[in-house]
Amino acid sequence: MLRFCWFILLLAVGFKCLGQVPTFSRTYPDTMNLSGLPKGSCIEYNGAYYCANKGIGLSIIQGGYLRILKLGKDGQPLNRYWVYDSTRRYSGSPMILGKNKEIILCADRSVKGQSQPKSLVVKWISTNLQEIRQFENPDSTQFDTSEAILEAESGRIYAVGARAILGTVPSNLNGFILVLEADGRLVNFNVIDEGRNEYFNSIVPCADGGFFLGGATSSFGDNQGYLVKVDADGNKLWSKGYPLFSSAHISSISDTTLLLAGTTITGDGFNGVHSLVDTSGEVKFTKDISYPMSFSQYSSKLTTDSKIVTVGLTGATPSENNAGYIALYDLEFNTIWQRRYNYNANTDFFVDVIETSDGGFLVSGAASDTDGTGQNLWLVKLDSMGCLEPGCWEVGTEDAKENELGVMVFPNPASEWLNFKLPGNNGEIRLEVFSISGKRVMNTTLFAPLEAIQVNHLPLGLYLLRFTDEKGTRSTQRIVIAR
Repeated sequence: MLRFCWFILLLAVGFKCLGQVPTFSRTYPDTMNLSGLPKGSCIEYNGAYYCANKGIGLSIIQGGYLRILKLGKDGQPLNRYWVYDSTRRYSGSPMILGKNKEIILCADRSVKGQSQPKSLVVKWISTNLQEIRQFENPDSTQFDTSEAILEAESGRIYAVGARAILGTVPSNLNGFILVLEADGRLVNFNVIDEGRNEYFNSIVPCADGGFFLGGATSSFGDNQGYLVKVDADGNKLWSKGYPLFSSAHISSISDTTLLLAGTTITGDGFNGVHSLVDTSGEVKFTKDISYPMSFSQYSSKLTTDSKIVTVGLTGATPSENNAGYIALYDLEFNTIWQRRYNYNANTDFFVDVIETSDGGFLVSGAASDTDGTGQNLWLVKLDSMGCLEPGCWEVGTEDAKENELGVMVFPNPASEWLNFKLPGNNGEIRLEVFSISGKRVMNTTLFAPLEAIQVNHLPLGLYLLRFTDEKGTRSTQRIVIAR
């Protein structure tokens, strides 16, 4: 009986631990000046995260590097794969985990001592970060930059990106698709040119064995979203432009529906836009994603529970630099939750996101050094609600009271962020934050049912929150920032 009780106790403790999703926000500095990463830069395998990024120096002579970090669930580095050559410059590093449990990575590198031309390189790397083999595209007479990579059911490898045509005035871009057999043999390198500028940032398979490529083009007028259908060898079958988008990142919703996600240019800056299209490229449904600040969507994808998670770049406030943005929508693009995060007071942004095995999200991006002179790889692990602190919508709610406008603010005292729960019928609410001296330190707009705003850049102390609804009705509230 005693053993049985101990077993029940241990089981209960185990379930409690399993319910906690590890979270973190970390940067990974290095000795180079700038560090960045493309979409498709992180994967999860066997209890670890793998994230690729590239870095460059202040000049071509300093060269550039390619790096894969193997990280524990807490974000601590466990191992790294490093390629560095002072006479070469690497950029672009989208990667996937192949069917043989090998990391397959596509990069581009310059010839010695120059920033261009660039050649495409595909590397197969073991999960203990040992290089297995490499393919280098022999067609290296132009400036090629990789943006996305995919392994098909056949085992073939497909990589897409942009080729800059040297010596043309004005400069011209073409989209490309590289097709390799599973053993690395070249099948096709196809350049797709509509006449002006094209590039690809995403690729998804379709049910007939072909592929859809997403990106942008200016061959049909102003810069716009671009969708191309190719066959299994990478040959173009048809293409369409989407003027509502400045660029379109594609992902698969079903065998019959694609998601186009991107940015539309407005008089006030940028806003997000989502479209559902069928397999002939015809638009079925479109919705603008409004946001108080100008923001750009970089990547959207379907989650395992049929939601849409999207990441990008937005202003933390109109007077501050940029922040990382993540939001979750239903399939009609209604907002479930959205978050903004800053690592420090300088420019930060999110580029891509993966859904993790524990039900959370690993977001990848870049954050500036504290002095603003450089940039580092930035990873943020969030729970299923997009919270940096697990269950942030539960923290402090027992002490939160609705103010005159029906807004709940918690926790109080706050440390890293403030959470806001808005009533369902008040529309947008303007938020101003004032220090004890009366200086306004934040000015933004709340409009989602649940919002979180990062406040870790504010000094400790007492602050006054002033809320104003669309009718001009005001409410004030005091909060304390303490760490």
